[in-house]
Amino acid sequence: MRKQIHKRLPKDFVEDVIRTFREEKINREQACELLGLSEAQFYRWKEKYSAFN
Repeated sequence: MRKQIHKRLPKDFVEDVIRTFREEKINREQACELLGLSEAQFYRWKEKYSAFN
């Protein structure tokens, strides 16, 4: 079983990937691959980080 995202990736990295996606510098597939997430998981994390930023 994979570790949870907050345990396997630095918070700054996750924030940078989400910010880069929102700036349309990478697409969803690239963001998911970088974070090791499914599309559904990625959008949940995107919403979570968007609420704080």
